[in-house]
Formats: sequence, structure tokens, C-alpha cells
Amino acid sequence: GLDRHVGWDDGSIGYHGDDGMLFRASGTGRPFGPTFGTGDVIGCGLDGIRGRVVFTRNGAVVGECAVLEQGDRWFPSVALRTPEAKVRVNFGTRPFSFRVDDYIRELVGSVLERISAVRIHDPMVEVLRHCRRYAYENTYKAISNCVDDSRIADFD
Repeated sequence: GLDRHVGWDDGSIGYHGDDGMLFRASGTGRPFGPTFGTGDVIGCGLDGIRGRVVFTRNGAVVGECAVLEQGDRWFPSVALRTPEAKVRVNFGTRPFSFRVDDYIRELVGSVLERISAVRIHDPMVEVLRHCRRYAYENTYKAISNCVDDSRIADFD
């Protein structure tokens, strides 16, 4: 509800600036990261490949938690302490403080390592198939731009 803190209600999660706690469908938080306030840039991203929510502070990962299930729909929200408080949001119309491209590269690298460990014929094609299967269209586009066209010609 609008009269409750982000993270207190079922289906919600919140990283609170006053105490650095993470709240997940409960009024009781757990230690998570540093406190934050005026001048800090806080980010929240959905990692659909691993089913996690990732929080950042001033361009660095604070932490993450597993919460996403296939088909979940998530909506951003921000709560402010006083009526005079102001916040500026960025849904990708400006560059992020957090280096999303580096995060995706590291994520793809770790996925490829795991796939390679089970000896799949072409790990990159398998990652692309996963992205297509679960409608991670932006991730699919980002990865396919980094792959030699001959490896995915038959796949597309």
C-alpha cells in the first residue's frame, strides 16, 4: 500500500537508505549494505538470466538477492522520507552510473564457463537460445552483437 515502506508487502523488495537494510515482503529487514542519502546514486536492476535483483550505490554493486520467477512482473518504486525530498530517476534515457555493459559481459562470461563445463557444442548459441526462449530480447541483442555472425546464422 501507499502507506507502507517499500519491501514490507508481499511481492516487494526494498533497500532502505536510513539503515542499509534489505526488506523483502516483511517489515523486518536484514543487513544488506551501506546507508545512503542526499547525493548518492542508487540503482536497482533486474538480472533475468540469474533471477536476481541487483542494487548499486554510486556505480558499485551493493548486493543482490534471488527473487525472480519466470513470468514475474516488477515495477519500480521510490519512497521518500519527507514531503520536501526530491528524487531524479533514470530509466535508461541517460547513461547509468553503474557500468551495465561490464556487468552483462561478466555475467555472460560466467554463464559461458558453466555451459562449457558441461561440454555443450557451442556455449554462445545455447545462451542465445535461452535468451530467446525466455524473451530476454535486449540481452539477446547485446550478446548477438558480440558474436561472429557465422555462429548464429542458422540459429536466427
